[in-house]
Amino acid sequence: GLSLDEWVERREEWANAANQGDLVPDFIHEREPQKSGLWLPPGVDRSPDMKEIEAGWSIEMDPTPLSDTLPELPKAIAVYEETQRHWFWATFTLIQEQDAWRIQSMVDEGTNAQRLSVEELQKNIEELDRYLLEFRQKYNLEDVERFSEADTEHYADEIYSRMFRAAGYTDALIKKMPLERELYEEASGRMIVFKQFERCLVYLEPLAWRFEENRALYLRQLAEVQLRVSERYFDEGDDELAMRLQERAEEALKESLLIEDKPEPHISLAELYIEDDRLDEAEEHLLQAKALATEPSQVAHIEMHLGEIAMEREQYEEALSHYQRVAELEPDHPDTWVDLAKAYEELDDPEEAEANYRHAIELQPDNEALYYDLSKMFTKYNQPEKAIEAIEEGLSANPDSAVLCIFLATMYLDSGDYRQAEVFLNKAARLDPDAPYVQMFRSVLNMAKFVPASSSSTPRKLSRSKKKKRR
Repeated sequence: GLSLDEWVERREEWANAANQGDLVPDFIHEREPQKSGLWLPPGVDRSPDMKEIEAGWSIEMDPTPLSDTLPELPKAIAVYEETQRHWFWATFTLIQEQDAWRIQSMVDEGTNAQRLSVEELQKNIEELDRYLLEFRQKYNLEDVERFSEADTEHYADEIYSRMFRAAGYTDALIKKMPLERELYEEASGRMIVFKQFERCLVYLEPLAWRFEENRALYLRQLAEVQLRVSERYFDEGDDELAMRLQERAEEALKESLLIEDKPEPHISLAELYIEDDRLDEAEEHLLQAKALATEPSQVAHIEMHLGEIAMEREQYEEALSHYQRVAELEPDHPDTWVDLAKAYEELDDPEEAEANYRHAIELQPDNEALYYDLSKMFTKYNQPEKAIEAIEEGLSANPDSAVLCIFLATMYLDSGDYRQAEVFLNKAARLDPDAPYVQMFRSVLNMAKFVPASSSSTPRKLSRSKKKKRR
């Protein structure tokens, strides 16, 4: 065996070589204690100092032969090469020592799954999927929404643990039958249902590039999921990886168009190019998509993006024309009317802008951002009283909105009315005391109180609207 120093040194070497990070737990499930043949009196715990925990998790790590030297590290059941994310599945036996739970042993469930026969793996997957099917047949969405917190936690644990077990068995089956297209379809479909998009790519890439049948469809699906994953990496600050995934998605979309000319990949490429300010290329793909589109929803989507491009080019009359077409096709979508309102703003038509903002609010009165947009429009046209009223209307419809309270507090702060700003800050703090924007605004307000006002201007007090006086 290794000395303590050697044990530590080996793990430090592995950590440096693997460069691991971003641990994501998939599920943690405590197994029922094994029944023994011994009779015990009722209420007596068979193993108070021991329990078994089954777990699935993933981690980003570079491949290194040192991983094979660590007995506590199971073999990865799946790897996505582009991000080097590895997925693991194991069961740990824990024992309680000195008021702490410590790992006594580990069973590599992924390796054990690979030792099973094809028939055993298929049987296990069928049994696990049957539980999910029976759950969906027994409970509808309304039933689930009425679950107690304890029931929700219980069923979530049961469903997620079974889903990830089925995924692990499917991974083992794929290793035994790598040319069975249906296995990749089954695995990718399961991951999409549970929004495990990065792991979904493990199965979609072989589907798209290895099999000829339905290849254009798989390429479109691959690109869609790659773009979803790239958004996550952009959010996490890894722009290099996110852009690499976007490039892979662009490649897949272009390849799909060579096989089958459909509107969807044209639209997806246009969206990519709009983000990258490649407006001419985006417009070209949108016009090609428009010539192919047959569904009204697709046409509306295309017109919306054409309007977006026209707005970027400051061609506001043209933008208005596109947005009016969207409104004809999708009149029940609030964003449609917001786009129209913004186009009217740019055309210096505040009355039409207000009418369209209010139409959006009628469709979605619980959307806080709509009141803010309307308020900003009034501020732009130097109508501070109406700007206040717009936020107050939002608070009347959404009395528990800390965000709207902060919007209103900000407006009072800008006008120099610190007392009213503090009133709505305190209300926001009562509604959502841990919100970072509440703490940030408090700091801004405190700073403003101690900064002397400019001698060349006098803070203007905003009058309270009649609606605000109602209780």
